[in-house]
Amino acid sequence: MIAAFLGHKNFEKFFHLTGSLEKIVMITPSDKKALKKFGENLRKLRNQKDFSLREMSYACSIDNSKIAKIEKGQINITLTTLLQLAVALEVHPSSLLDYPLE
Repeated sequence: MIAAFLGHKNFEKFFHLTGSLEKIVMITPSDKKALKKFGENLRKLRNQKDFSLREMSYACSIDNSKIAKIEKGQINITLTTLLQLAVALEVHPSSLLDYPLE
């Protein structure tokens, strides 16, 4: 992989890796805003269903700490995670993306 090509230490220096996803994936400030907005919308929908984080976790088979991180805009999710969240909330996946853009 790339790390093998650059050598482990050079790879870390080149990408300034400290363990943060943000530095590994190069999340931009506008990406951070979008993740935060998505998370706020997810929390709103979860609260409308009157689900605790634990209940949501059981409903979608995603760890409650990961759901909390998603709601805080701290992690970027995959399409399959989006679908799992939608099924748990009994909403169309587009509902999770239905929030005002800035």
